[in-house]
Amino acid sequence: MESGQSAETKATVIPEQELIRIAKSLKQGGTNDPNGLCSEKQLKATLRTVIKTASCTQLSESHAATACDTLRACLARCEDSGDPGLLTHAYSQETWTEIFDIFLRSSESRKPKPFKLLLLALERNLTKNPSQFVKDHLIAHIISKTWQAISLQDDGDSAVKPSLQALRHFICKNVIRSQDIVLISSQDLGAKVTEGANPLETQNAPIPMVSLSASTNMEHSHRFLCKTLSWVRHPDVAPITGRLIGVFCSSLRAWSSSWETPAGLATNSHGNQPVWFSALKSSVQSQPELLDLFAVHVFPEVVRQDCDGIADFAEVLSLKHLEQGNLIAYGSADLHISLLLLRAMKQKGTFDTIDNETIDITASKLLCHADPHIRVLAFSIVIQSSSPKVAFPSTVLSSLVNALPNYHAEVDPKARQEDLALIKRLCLRLKGVLISSSKGKVDLWSTKPTIERDRLLSNLSAASELVEASREHHLDFFVWYRDFLLQELSPTGSYQRHVVSLKVIDFLMSNSCILLHGESSDTFEGERRDFFNSFYHELLTSLLALAIDPFDDVRELAACILKGIPRAAWASLSLKKAAKVRSLCPSSAGESGAADDISLSAYNPEGNPGLTLACQRTAKKAQTTARADHADGFGRLYALAVGLNTVSDQEHTWAERDQLALGRLMTELNDRIRKTRVDIHTAVKTASLHGLLIAARYLVLRHNRHNPTDELEPSRSLIWRDNCDQLLSIASDVWLAVKHILCADAPEGYEPDTLDDQNPVGTKDMLSFCWRALKESSTLMHSMIAGSKGALIVRVFQTHHYRIFGELAFTELAELRHRGAFSTVSQTFSDCCIRCVESKDLETQTLPTTWYQRTLLCIQQRASALTRRSAGLPAMITGILSATPKGAFFDTVIRDFQAIAQVEADVDSKEEHRDLPQVHAFNCLKDIFTDARFNTAVERHMSASLELAVHALESDRWAVRNCGLMFMKALITRMNDGTNTLSSKAPSSHRRVSSQVYEKYPNVPDLLLRLLTHEDVIDSERLHKEVAVPDTLLSQAQHVFPALEIIEQSGIPTRYYTEIWQASWNHLEGPVWAIRDKAAKALSYLPNSNAVETEIRRCLQSPWSRQNSLHGRLLYLRYLNIRLRADSQGLYAVLIQIVKHFQIMVVQNPCPMTRSTYITLLADILETIGKDEFAGGNCRTSEKYKWRPSTPLKMSCKCSSEDWRLLTQYLHQDCPANPAFALEVAAKRRCAPLVASFDESAESSSQRPEIGHTIFADSRTSDGPCHPEHADQMLRLSGRFLASVTHSYDVSLAAVSTMTSSWSRALQLALDDHAEVSTRQAAVDSLAEFFDRTNDMKVDSEEASGNLQLMLVLYDSLFDDDEDVRDSGAATVSKLLSSITGQDGSKAVGVPLMVPAASHQLLCHLKDRYRTSSALWMEAVQRIIGTQQFLPHSPRKAHQSPHYLLPRTLLARLKPEDTALFVEEKQNLYIDEAKEAGTWLQVLLTMDRTAVEIETLRHLEGWTFEGIDALTDVAGTEIDGPLGWTSKPEVYTLGVRILHAAQALMRFSKDESLGVDGNALRARLDKILVVGEESYLNGSWLRMIRKSLEPNE
Repeated sequence: MESGQSAETKATVIPEQELIRIAKSLKQGGTNDPNGLCSEKQLKATLRTVIKTASCTQLSESHAATACDTLRACLARCEDSGDPGLLTHAYSQETWTEIFDIFLRSSESRKPKPFKLLLLALERNLTKNPSQFVKDHLIAHIISKTWQAISLQDDGDSAVKPSLQALRHFICKNVIRSQDIVLISSQDLGAKVTEGANPLETQNAPIPMVSLSASTNMEHSHRFLCKTLSWVRHPDVAPITGRLIGVFCSSLRAWSSSWETPAGLATNSHGNQPVWFSALKSSVQSQPELLDLFAVHVFPEVVRQDCDGIADFAEVLSLKHLEQGNLIAYGSADLHISLLLLRAMKQKGTFDTIDNETIDITASKLLCHADPHIRVLAFSIVIQSSSPKVAFPSTVLSSLVNALPNYHAEVDPKARQEDLALIKRLCLRLKGVLISSSKGKVDLWSTKPTIERDRLLSNLSAASELVEASREHHLDFFVWYRDFLLQELSPTGSYQRHVVSLKVIDFLMSNSCILLHGESSDTFEGERRDFFNSFYHELLTSLLALAIDPFDDVRELAACILKGIPRAAWASLSLKKAAKVRSLCPSSAGESGAADDISLSAYNPEGNPGLTLACQRTAKKAQTTARADHADGFGRLYALAVGLNTVSDQEHTWAERDQLALGRLMTELNDRIRKTRVDIHTAVKTASLHGLLIAARYLVLRHNRHNPTDELEPSRSLIWRDNCDQLLSIASDVWLAVKHILCADAPEGYEPDTLDDQNPVGTKDMLSFCWRALKESSTLMHSMIAGSKGALIVRVFQTHHYRIFGELAFTELAELRHRGAFSTVSQTFSDCCIRCVESKDLETQTLPTTWYQRTLLCIQQRASALTRRSAGLPAMITGILSATPKGAFFDTVIRDFQAIAQVEADVDSKEEHRDLPQVHAFNCLKDIFTDARFNTAVERHMSASLELAVHALESDRWAVRNCGLMFMKALITRMNDGTNTLSSKAPSSHRRVSSQVYEKYPNVPDLLLRLLTHEDVIDSERLHKEVAVPDTLLSQAQHVFPALEIIEQSGIPTRYYTEIWQASWNHLEGPVWAIRDKAAKALSYLPNSNAVETEIRRCLQSPWSRQNSLHGRLLYLRYLNIRLRADSQGLYAVLIQIVKHFQIMVVQNPCPMTRSTYITLLADILETIGKDEFAGGNCRTSEKYKWRPSTPLKMSCKCSSEDWRLLTQYLHQDCPANPAFALEVAAKRRCAPLVASFDESAESSSQRPEIGHTIFADSRTSDGPCHPEHADQMLRLSGRFLASVTHSYDVSLAAVSTMTSSWSRALQLALDDHAEVSTRQAAVDSLAEFFDRTNDMKVDSEEASGNLQLMLVLYDSLFDDDEDVRDSGAATVSKLLSSITGQDGSKAVGVPLMVPAASHQLLCHLKDRYRTSSALWMEAVQRIIGTQQFLPHSPRKAHQSPHYLLPRTLLARLKPEDTALFVEEKQNLYIDEAKEAGTWLQVLLTMDRTAVEIETLRHLEGWTFEGIDALTDVAGTEIDGPLGWTSKPEVYTLGVRILHAAQALMRFSKDESLGVDGNALRARLDKILVVGEESYLNGSWLRMIRKSLEPNE
């Protein structure tokens, strides 16, 4: 039957060449048509045949495009003919609908241009149709067919995108109106088409021209818009969706003028809104993760197409609520939409009633919003301008000063990148403003309203003053940002702050933004002031320190900026006392074997002393620690120093300098390699190789990039050819020195033959030494061969160089056993093969073929050595194929490995001694099919490879089945266009590869049935007994999982739906939990979105015979519930059904496993309904939302009150102490609080004082063992109880203060960095409960003792290492400060704040409210000096903290370098202690005199004096400079604390009553300033010292 249909299809398909001839003949008027196919007599039959050809889905790309062109030509010829029969046929409904169906069915998977032209031909045919009746029917057909595809929401429907394109096209051409769409879609014609009925036969008129009310029209318009907007979820459909929405809204605007409501506006609480606003709002609410797609594709189109509607709506934008002072409780959906529309309006310039300055000032209030989307939108609005000359209002600049530090500290990578892009745009606009202001052409008027603009321009003197003031504001802002960027490069800065600051500095320098107008100059060209003028010393010192940063991208950025700094600026590192530098940092002459043997000053006495010193110090660090970051930093600085050599060109050229430096490196490398081969254990500690190898690599890369088009002189060619020989020899020697360790099957168990007790070398040290040496030597080889074709080193290569390269890499890949060791080797081998094929030498071109034959020999020889993933063999094959990714050789390789893989493996009892080359073949094929370089080439081998993989899964050998399973996963990934099939990320295409897979690979359905029904999978007798052998279960999983993975990703083809569905459904009843879960997940994707609720009801009502069957169905329901998350009403209905089955599922069910799954399903539904994902506050998708029960759900639960009562009772029952009930216990713990939130009859603990007292007492005094979850729950409830007691009971203030102090100490312990994240989160939740319930009381006052402690605990939560804990703390701070009203009636905070802004605002509130508090004053002192234990009356003992040590002792402990190979990471990477000390200094300086504690002040004075003396002594004996002793973060932090304390004491010394010896302090500061300038002390320290000595301090 199938073959007959295929033959008939082939018979009706016109060959491509024939189609070309027909089209050509039609265009020439039939002059070249010997068969008469294009004559008017035969044209009708030709048109029918061409339509059948074009409708064939198996045509190639070019064949389909030719068919479309011929079809258009036939249709045009029929339309232009005067024959009535041809005209009737051309304008008939049947012809038009058939061609339109071709467009819908085939256009998405084909080249777009032919089908766009076909759509134009259809539009022309429709408009020229002489019959209005036929026109109306065709319009109805267009709308019904497109609405069917849009409304059914089938992700696998290939007609969705063409439907959107067609609908937009016909609306743009005024063929279809918005009222046509609304009226026809309201009749549910799409549903009738689905049911098989002809929509045109169900009505008398093609379009139901009935007059509907305005509310009905709005309802149907809203429905159409929502259905269409739901397709924005797919990035490939989002652009056409946005364009369709835009033209529909424009058409809707014109039609809505006839509605009852004027101008088509809907009236609501916010005023008049366009019809489309509610649809946009609901779509954004249901899909908040798609805001970026809405912003790019939808909102600009709406603004562009419906300018009138936008203008009417501008007056009621949600930003008006900012003027009322509070957006904490305001939903974010309106705010998102308003900002998106505002940005689109500002881009278009659509403003009649709102001026830009007001918009900028209003948007600047949202620059610190907690939601990153809102923050980025507000920032983009603020910096957006029609001209770079438009100045910023001063209030906006002030807001940017507060916001930019927060952006630099952003931890979310996506938000950080968006912020960085906007910061760069800000810098460009600032540059434009400053240039314009220097020329007197700054634009201050375009942002102001027309009346004010005219008034200012009429007064020239006032306008001139405004220009000058604006210029000063912008200059001050730029200077502030310069200082801020330098401060961000401090040693204690986080990765985020470092990387953002470096990228901004790099951008400023590369875009000439560093040049500012000199203050005394009249024109910008007259005098220029460098952006970093007089700060280059500090900048260079910071950059050199960051060159050895642990993060790769930080080192890369720092090195890039160092290369771009002007040569003259390096004079700031001249270190005038160079003799002192050399005396303190001796060269290699006196230290044999030391790391600084490679001394730049030895051959470059005129080089920069500061850079030379930095190189020597970095080399010493690299030798002492052997860390990768130190070695990489040395290599970068060494290459930089060579490039900055100031020796005259007459003496040495740049190439000669490089060769001298490279020669010294190679000499040292050869010496160290000899030491390594003699005694590797000693070399690990004294002769590390990777630092020198990295330095050589950077020199080679520099040489490759330098003048690649220069012709090589013979002498230079010989020199560099000799260099290549030496480098290859070095790489070979490195391999020989480390191969005996790295080639061991278990190198992690390597132990040296002899151990040195005095200087032991651990296994990790040995492996790190060998691995890094091989990695860097291979990377050095790669840098030699991977340059461009014109690179100098590549041009000196000869055939023997390529052979040596390839042989060495080939040998390493063949002998290494671990992927980490040969990862860089494989890349080197791949590039070598590519260079060989590109060579003009015939012998060199044949090298990859030779290596391929040797690889096949290796596979046969090592068939019994089944190392993990075949070690380096797959890398050898992919490297060889990378040189020829297409062609006959590639196909030959695939066929060779398929032939090896399909050989049957012999069954032998001694399996470990049997040769299995099939394993190596499968692993090689797997790497080939997963390599993106071969995407196109492997397509033609997919079907055969799928058969091969399934065949491997049926093997009796476990090794073959295992590698066959890995190969099948690779094939599934390739079928999914290279996307990881297990990824939770939404696919970029709206089609789930479904029809594409089954169209491209026709054998897949049979393979699915073969896997799902294999004899090891289906055994009815064993399945009934629910007993299985472990080996059989493993084989079953290996068969079933790939099939279910394909079904999950691609669905089931219609023809095989029943068989595959039933085979998959059977696995829901299987004995293996993992298979049941996988089957449930795969099957959950198959029901249509509109049928999910019905499917859930069916599963609950269907009978089940065994517990496995019940468990599988419950898992299936859990995955179906995920698809219902956007449908709250559907979830309500499902919840009722779930609760109704409680007695059957739990009370009458003896199995704890299925009971736990049922309770988990119930918890999933309750949790989903309770999430208010778009309410105010922080709207991160990862946020743990609070439970907010809704009234409809409570009402629905009353329908099953008895079942609900039994459920509540069951959740509070204890389970037996048996491991079998562990899952049930966990499910009950999760579900109980969710159900309790709906139990209106239950009495909360806060309303029952005896329970509350018990909980609070237990949380404070319990010393016995307590379950962690129970302890966390008690901690959460303690905040609610304490607030309730304070509010509801007659408790004395002293009792409340005592209880609060005790509770705050418990919270401090819970928020310790070493506590569990769940405990820290519980502490923040408890604080949130407390402050949430005390908003209406005067708890925030000095009389309410203990509240300061709680706020300090809340402040500490904002610096937690976990992002969720910080976000929860920031939400609590925002809500707390929004409830506090100032004296002028304004709110302290009006928007939800991001974490850094929340900490700043909370601290501002504390220093304003507690200015006279001695407790806060002492807290500030303690946080400045970094200890809470140095005070004599501290509740903790001093010996518990090392910070009690005096500064001199502490400095002596912190100063030595840590020489460990693997550094232990800090527990908390978020907090910057040095920056925090500066923050608390500002608090201390603003407090009242009455808050000072004299005894504490005396201790602070003595501590500070000793600290300054200690720093002075060290500075007097050691040169600091680049990478000096202050570059260690701990030392830098201690110095900052001491100097901040000195600054505070200088302020206190002005008050004689405090008794601070100001003269002695000033003398010490003067001394350290002088000594520090001579010893090149840290620039940041010197700046703090100078600030302390300023008269106004």
